[in-house]
Amino acid sequence: MSHRFLGDIVSIDDPGVFRSLAGIGPKQITDVYLLGLAAKNRISFATFDGGVPADRVLGGNAALCLIP
Repeated sequence: MSHRFLGDIVSIDDPGVFRSLAGIGPKQITDVYLLGLAAKNRISFATFDGGVPADRVLGGNAALCLIP
């Protein structure tokens, strides 16, 4: 397994990455942003949190990797 640094290249208001963020609360915004960053870079976002609203990110369902 390898790791790499991802620069902060995505804006939270980029419609090319994020769908409507209406209703996203402060506890979810970081996860949604990180999922968007992962999707934009075509890598996986691994998390234990099954409540990440992947449908708010273009390609979010494909990028989301839930750890059981």
